[in-house]
Amino acid sequence: MNQNVVILLAEDNSGHAKLIKKHLKRSGITNTIVHFKNGSELIDHLKRDNEEKTNLEEGQQFVAIMDLKMPVLDGQDTLKLLKNDGKFSVIPIIILSTSDDPKEIHQCYQLG
Repeated sequence: MNQNVVILLAEDNSGHAKLIKKHLKRSGITNTIVHFKNGSELIDHLKRDNEEKTNLEEGQQFVAIMDLKMPVLDGQDTLKLLKNDGKFSVIPIIILSTSDDPKEIHQCYQLG
């Protein structure tokens, strides 16, 4: 993966976040990984960077890995907000969840 890409990890369970980071590193990923406890923290981080005109203006690229079930702002609502915001809609998003609910899966695909 391009080293300029920062991985944004939204996962409320610290044990799961640690496991995800461990496996990413084990697979050879050396990119910066920034952990957030919920979608609200992730969005606040992106907006703060955008307002400060730092990372987004300099061509910083992101990929987000998100859990669906999180407090404050869950993965589905975060996905909606990001995909409906012109500045952030280009960020690739990977939903990582134990959910096997076909309705949830379909809604995530529909949202992008």
